[in-house]
Amino acid sequence: MTQVLIDGEVMISLHTPNQNHLDYLYEDIQHDQERILHLLKNRASKDDFDLFLLGDHAYRLAGRLNLSPSGSPAEIYDALYLASDAYAAAFYLARFPAGEKRLDFGLYGLSVDVIRQSTGVTSTSHAGRWITAFYLSMATLDLAEIGGVLMPFPRELLETSSTVAAPFLLAQVDAYKAVYLQTEDAPKKMTAFLEATSFDNVEAIHREYVLDISKNESIMLARLMMRDEEQFNAELKTALEAHKHYYNRNATAYDPDGNVRNDPQHWIYLAGMGMAAWARMLGMNVTVESEYLPRRPVQRRDGPLEPSSDQYR
Repeated sequence: MTQVLIDGEVMISLHTPNQNHLDYLYEDIQHDQERILHLLKNRASKDDFDLFLLGDHAYRLAGRLNLSPSGSPAEIYDALYLASDAYAAAFYLARFPAGEKRLDFGLYGLSVDVIRQSTGVTSTSHAGRWITAFYLSMATLDLAEIGGVLMPFPRELLETSSTVAAPFLLAQVDAYKAVYLQTEDAPKKMTAFLEATSFDNVEAIHREYVLDISKNESIMLARLMMRDEEQFNAELKTALEAHKHYYNRNATAYDPDGNVRNDPQHWIYLAGMGMAAWARMLGMNVTVESEYLPRRPVQRRDGPLEPSSDQYR
Protein backbone atom coordinates (compact mmCIF):
# COMPACT_ATOMS: atom_id res chain seq x y z
CA MET A 1 0.00 0.00 0.00
CA THR A 2 1.28 3.46 -0.84
CA GLN A 3 1.09 6.36 1.57
CA VAL A 4 -0.84 9.42 0.44
CA LEU A 5 -0.08 12.99 1.45
CA ILE A 6 -3.05 15.05 2.64
CA ASP A 7 -2.40 18.66 3.65
CA GLY A 8 1.27 17.83 4.04
CA GLU A 9 0.68 14.87 6.36
CA VAL A 10 0.98 11.18 5.56
CA MET A 11 -2.42 9.51 5.56
CA ILE A 12 -2.31 6.24 7.51
CA SER A 13 -2.41 3.47 4.92
CA LEU A 14 -3.71 -0.06 5.30
CA HIS A 15 -1.44 -2.80 6.51
CA THR A 16 -0.70 -5.34 3.80
CA PRO A 17 -1.92 -8.93 4.13
CA ASN A 18 0.04 -11.91 2.91
CA GLN A 19 0.35 -12.11 -0.88
CA ASN A 20 -2.02 -15.05 -1.30
CA HIS A 21 -4.82 -12.95 0.20
CA LEU A 22 -4.14 -10.27 -2.39
CA ASP A 23 -3.95 -12.85 -5.18
CA TYR A 24 -7.38 -14.27 -4.29
CA LEU A 25 -9.05 -11.03 -3.24
CA TYR A 26 -11.51 -10.98 -6.16
CA GLU A 27 -12.51 -14.60 -5.59
CA ASP A 28 -12.95 -13.98 -1.86
CA ILE A 29 -15.18 -10.94 -2.52
CA GLN A 30 -17.32 -13.02 -4.85
CA HIS A 31 -17.54 -15.83 -2.31
CA ASP A 32 -18.58 -13.43 0.46
CA GLN A 33 -21.27 -11.85 -1.70
CA GLU A 34 -22.62 -15.19 -2.88
CA ARG A 35 -22.66 -16.53 0.67
CA ILE A 36 -24.53 -13.47 1.91
CA LEU A 37 -27.12 -13.74 -0.87
CA HIS A 38 -27.57 -17.43 -0.08
CA LEU A 39 -28.12 -16.68 3.60
CA LEU A 40 -30.58 -13.91 2.84
CA LYS A 41 -32.60 -15.78 0.21
CA ASN A 42 -32.62 -19.29 1.67
CA ARG A 43 -31.77 -19.22 5.36
CA ALA A 44 -33.78 -16.13 6.24
CA SER A 45 -36.87 -18.32 6.24
CA LYS A 46 -35.46 -20.76 8.82
CA ASP A 47 -35.64 -20.40 12.60
CA ASP A 48 -32.01 -21.52 13.05
CA PHE A 49 -30.77 -18.64 10.93
CA ASP A 50 -27.58 -17.33 12.58
CA LEU A 51 -27.68 -13.55 12.43
CA PHE A 52 -24.18 -13.11 13.82
CA LEU A 53 -22.87 -15.40 11.05
CA LEU A 54 -24.57 -13.19 8.48
CA GLY A 55 -23.19 -10.08 10.16
CA ASP A 56 -19.67 -11.52 10.22
CA HIS A 57 -19.81 -12.32 6.50
CA ALA A 58 -21.00 -8.79 5.72
CA TYR A 59 -18.33 -7.25 7.97
CA ARG A 60 -15.59 -9.29 6.27
CA LEU A 61 -16.94 -8.31 2.87
CA ALA A 62 -16.68 -4.63 3.83
CA GLY A 63 -13.04 -5.14 4.75
CA ARG A 64 -12.21 -6.93 1.50
CA LEU A 65 -13.97 -4.26 -0.55
CA ASN A 66 -11.97 -1.61 1.28
CA LEU A 67 -8.75 -3.41 0.42
CA SER A 68 -9.74 -3.76 -3.24
CA PRO A 69 -8.69 -0.81 -5.46
CA SER A 70 -12.10 -1.06 -7.15
CA GLY A 71 -14.25 -1.28 -4.04
CA SER A 72 -16.55 1.74 -3.86
CA PRO A 73 -17.76 3.48 -0.67
CA ALA A 74 -21.35 2.62 -1.63
CA GLU A 75 -20.54 -1.09 -1.79
CA ILE A 76 -18.54 -0.99 1.44
CA TYR A 77 -21.43 0.67 3.24
CA ASP A 78 -23.95 -1.75 1.70
CA ALA A 79 -22.05 -4.48 3.54
CA LEU A 80 -21.80 -2.44 6.74
CA TYR A 81 -25.54 -1.64 6.68
CA LEU A 82 -26.29 -5.35 6.51
CA ALA A 83 -23.76 -6.20 9.22
CA SER A 84 -25.27 -3.51 11.45
CA ASP A 85 -28.81 -4.80 10.91
CA ALA A 86 -27.78 -8.41 11.55
CA TYR A 87 -25.87 -7.68 14.76
CA ALA A 88 -28.64 -5.47 16.14
CA ALA A 89 -31.30 -8.06 15.28
CA ALA A 90 -29.30 -10.76 17.08
CA PHE A 91 -29.24 -8.63 20.24
CA TYR A 92 -32.95 -7.86 19.83
CA LEU A 93 -33.71 -11.59 19.87
CA ALA A 94 -31.31 -12.20 22.76
CA ARG A 95 -33.03 -9.68 25.02
CA PHE A 96 -36.03 -11.95 25.64
CA PRO A 97 -36.05 -15.56 26.95
CA ALA A 98 -35.79 -18.26 24.29
CA GLY A 99 -39.11 -18.90 22.58
CA GLU A 100 -41.01 -16.32 24.64
CA LYS A 101 -41.72 -13.87 21.81
CA ARG A 102 -41.98 -13.78 18.05
CA LEU A 103 -40.27 -10.62 16.86
CA ASP A 104 -40.01 -8.96 13.48
CA PHE A 105 -37.10 -6.92 12.15
CA GLY A 106 -35.64 -5.74 8.86
CA LEU A 107 -32.42 -6.73 7.15
CA TYR A 108 -30.71 -4.60 4.53
CA GLY A 109 -31.16 -6.25 1.13
CA LEU A 110 -34.52 -7.87 1.97
CA SER A 111 -37.77 -6.26 0.90
CA VAL A 112 -39.84 -7.88 3.68
CA ASP A 113 -39.35 -8.13 7.43
CA VAL A 114 -38.00 -11.29 9.03
CA ILE A 115 -39.96 -12.91 11.89
CA ARG A 116 -38.08 -14.94 14.49
CA GLN A 117 -38.54 -16.37 17.94
CA SER A 118 -36.52 -14.78 20.70
CA THR A 119 -33.33 -16.66 21.51
CA GLY A 120 -32.36 -15.55 24.97
CA VAL A 121 -28.71 -14.89 25.72
CA THR A 122 -26.31 -16.99 23.68
CA SER A 123 -22.56 -17.53 23.57
CA THR A 124 -22.33 -14.84 20.89
CA SER A 125 -24.39 -12.12 22.60
CA HIS A 126 -21.56 -10.92 24.83
CA ALA A 127 -19.96 -7.56 25.62
CA GLY A 128 -17.38 -7.70 22.82
CA ARG A 129 -20.14 -8.25 20.26
CA TRP A 130 -22.20 -5.45 21.77
CA ILE A 131 -19.30 -3.04 21.24
CA THR A 132 -18.95 -4.17 17.60
CA ALA A 133 -22.70 -3.77 17.11
CA PHE A 134 -22.52 -0.26 18.57
CA TYR A 135 -19.69 0.74 16.23
CA LEU A 136 -21.54 -0.70 13.22
CA SER A 137 -24.76 1.15 14.07
CA MET A 138 -22.89 4.38 14.77
CA ALA A 139 -20.76 4.16 11.61
CA THR A 140 -23.91 3.66 9.53
CA LEU A 141 -25.85 6.25 11.57
CA ASP A 142 -28.58 3.76 12.42
CA LEU A 143 -29.63 5.56 15.56
CA ALA A 144 -32.87 3.57 15.79
CA GLU A 145 -30.86 0.41 16.41
CA ILE A 146 -28.74 2.15 19.03
CA GLY A 147 -31.67 3.70 20.86
CA GLY A 148 -34.13 0.85 20.43
CA VAL A 149 -31.91 -2.22 20.83
CA LEU A 150 -28.39 -1.58 22.13
CA MET A 151 -29.00 1.06 24.81
CA PRO A 152 -31.82 -0.90 26.51
CA PHE A 153 -29.89 -4.20 26.41
CA PRO A 154 -29.19 -4.96 30.09
CA ARG A 155 -25.63 -5.39 31.33
CA GLU A 156 -26.71 -8.41 33.39
CA LEU A 157 -27.66 -10.23 30.20
CA LEU A 158 -24.20 -9.60 28.76
CA GLU A 159 -22.77 -11.04 31.96
CA THR A 160 -24.84 -14.23 31.64
CA SER A 161 -23.41 -15.10 28.21
CA SER A 162 -21.30 -18.26 28.33
CA THR A 163 -18.57 -16.19 26.66
CA VAL A 164 -17.10 -14.45 29.69
CA ALA A 165 -16.17 -10.84 28.95
CA ALA A 166 -13.11 -9.23 30.47
CA PRO A 167 -13.95 -6.47 33.01
CA PHE A 168 -12.62 -3.73 30.73
CA LEU A 169 -15.14 -4.71 28.04
CA LEU A 170 -18.08 -4.48 30.45
CA ALA A 171 -16.76 -1.12 31.65
CA GLN A 172 -16.57 -0.03 28.02
CA VAL A 173 -20.23 -0.93 27.44
CA ASP A 174 -21.23 0.97 30.58
CA ALA A 175 -19.27 4.05 29.51
CA TYR A 176 -20.64 4.07 25.96
CA LYS A 177 -24.21 3.84 27.24
CA ALA A 178 -23.72 6.60 29.80
CA VAL A 179 -21.95 8.99 27.42
CA TYR A 180 -24.41 8.33 24.57
CA LEU A 181 -27.45 8.84 26.82
CA GLN A 182 -25.73 11.74 28.65
CA THR A 183 -26.63 10.35 32.05
CA GLU A 184 -25.55 12.05 35.27
CA ASP A 185 -23.11 9.24 36.05
CA ALA A 186 -21.36 9.49 32.64
CA PRO A 187 -18.17 11.00 34.14
CA LYS A 188 -18.06 8.20 36.74
CA LYS A 189 -18.57 5.51 34.07
CA MET A 190 -15.94 7.17 31.88
CA THR A 191 -13.44 7.14 34.74
CA ALA A 192 -14.20 3.49 35.44
CA PHE A 193 -13.51 2.63 31.80
CA LEU A 194 -10.19 4.50 31.85
CA GLU A 195 -9.22 2.73 35.08
CA ALA A 196 -10.26 -0.66 33.70
CA THR A 197 -7.79 -0.24 30.83
CA SER A 198 -4.86 0.73 33.07
CA PHE A 199 -1.95 -1.72 32.97
CA ASP A 200 -2.28 -2.97 36.54
CA ASN A 201 -6.00 -3.71 36.18
CA VAL A 202 -5.72 -5.85 33.04
CA GLU A 203 -4.87 -9.55 33.03
CA ALA A 204 -1.64 -10.39 31.23
CA ILE A 205 -3.42 -12.15 28.34
CA HIS A 206 -5.31 -8.92 27.53
CA ARG A 207 -2.54 -6.35 27.95
CA GLU A 208 -1.27 -6.38 24.38
CA TYR A 209 -4.78 -5.81 23.02
CA VAL A 210 -5.69 -3.19 25.62
CA LEU A 211 -2.48 -1.22 25.07
CA ASP A 212 -3.03 -0.85 21.32
CA ILE A 213 -6.83 -1.03 21.03
CA SER A 214 -9.00 -0.53 24.11
CA LYS A 215 -6.86 2.12 25.78
CA ASN A 216 -7.05 4.32 22.70
CA GLU A 217 -10.80 3.79 22.47
CA SER A 218 -11.19 4.93 26.09
CA ILE A 219 -9.20 8.11 25.44
CA MET A 220 -11.15 8.85 22.25
CA LEU A 221 -14.37 8.52 24.23
CA ALA A 222 -13.07 10.88 26.91
CA ARG A 223 -12.15 13.50 24.29
CA LEU A 224 -15.54 13.08 22.67
CA MET A 225 -17.37 13.44 25.99
CA MET A 226 -15.51 16.71 26.62
CA ARG A 227 -16.23 17.88 23.03
CA ASP A 228 -12.49 18.48 22.64
CA GLU A 229 -12.24 18.52 18.85
CA GLU A 230 -8.49 19.06 18.58
CA GLN A 231 -7.59 16.34 21.06
CA PHE A 232 -10.20 13.96 19.64
CA ASN A 233 -8.58 14.22 16.21
CA ALA A 234 -5.13 13.74 17.72
CA GLU A 235 -6.29 10.63 19.56
CA LEU A 236 -8.07 9.25 16.49
CA LYS A 237 -4.79 9.47 14.61
CA THR A 238 -2.95 7.75 17.47
CA ALA A 239 -5.62 5.04 17.58
CA LEU A 240 -5.30 4.45 13.83
CA GLU A 241 -1.55 4.04 14.14
CA ALA A 242 -2.01 1.64 17.05
CA HIS A 243 -4.62 -0.36 15.10
CA LYS A 244 -2.16 -0.76 12.25
CA HIS A 245 0.62 -1.71 14.67
CA TYR A 246 -1.52 -4.36 16.38
CA TYR A 247 -2.92 -6.01 13.25
CA ASN A 248 0.16 -5.74 11.02
CA ARG A 249 1.58 -8.97 12.43
CA ASN A 250 1.05 -12.70 12.25
CA ALA A 251 0.45 -13.55 15.89
CA THR A 252 -0.94 -11.92 19.05
CA ALA A 253 -1.30 -13.09 22.63
CA TYR A 254 -4.91 -13.95 21.83
CA ASP A 255 -3.94 -15.97 18.76
CA PRO A 256 -0.27 -17.05 18.92
CA ASP A 257 -0.61 -19.37 15.93
CA GLY A 258 -2.81 -17.09 13.85
CA ASN A 259 -2.47 -14.60 11.04
CA VAL A 260 -4.25 -11.52 12.30
CA ARG A 261 -2.98 -9.32 9.46
CA ASN A 262 -5.06 -11.42 7.08
CA ASP A 263 -8.40 -10.94 8.87
CA PRO A 264 -10.55 -8.79 6.53
CA GLN A 265 -12.48 -7.27 9.44
CA HIS A 266 -9.35 -5.35 10.40
CA TRP A 267 -8.84 -3.83 6.94
CA ILE A 268 -11.24 -1.18 8.16
CA TYR A 269 -10.97 0.53 11.54
CA LEU A 270 -14.55 0.13 12.68
CA ALA A 271 -14.00 1.76 16.07
CA GLY A 272 -12.59 4.84 14.36
CA MET A 273 -15.48 4.95 11.91
CA GLY A 274 -18.01 4.72 14.72
CA MET A 275 -16.31 7.28 16.94
CA ALA A 276 -15.80 9.71 14.04
CA ALA A 277 -19.49 9.45 13.12
CA TRP A 278 -20.42 10.06 16.76
CA ALA A 279 -18.13 13.10 16.93
CA ARG A 280 -19.66 14.57 13.76
CA MET A 281 -23.13 13.96 15.17
CA LEU A 282 -22.10 16.10 18.15
CA GLY A 283 -21.00 18.90 15.83
CA MET A 284 -17.27 18.23 15.85
CA ASN A 285 -15.12 18.49 12.74
CA VAL A 286 -13.18 15.28 12.11
CA THR A 287 -10.03 16.08 10.13
CA VAL A 288 -8.22 12.73 10.23
CA GLU A 289 -8.30 10.65 7.05
CA SER A 290 -7.06 7.13 6.48
CA GLU A 291 -7.51 4.18 4.17
CA TYR A 292 -8.89 2.42 7.26
CA LEU A 293 -11.78 4.91 7.31
CA PRO A 294 -13.80 4.58 4.08
CA ARG A 295 -15.87 7.66 3.42
CA ARG A 296 -19.59 7.37 3.94
CA PRO A 297 -21.74 7.81 0.80
CA VAL A 298 -23.96 10.86 0.71
CA GLN A 299 -27.09 8.74 0.58
CA ARG A 300 -27.90 5.21 1.74
CA ARG A 301 -28.88 2.91 -1.09
CA ASP A 302 -31.82 0.53 -0.87
CA GLY A 303 -30.59 -3.02 -1.81
CA PRO A 304 -30.75 -5.55 -3.23
CA LEU A 305 -27.17 -6.68 -2.79
CA GLU A 306 -25.68 -8.03 -5.99
CA PRO A 307 -22.64 -10.22 -6.73
CA SER A 308 -19.56 -8.38 -7.88
CA SER A 309 -18.46 -8.03 -11.46
CA ASP A 310 -15.07 -8.32 -13.07
CA GLN A 311 -14.22 -4.83 -11.79
CA TYR A 312 -12.41 -6.38 -8.80
CA ARG A 313 -9.91 -8.32 -10.88
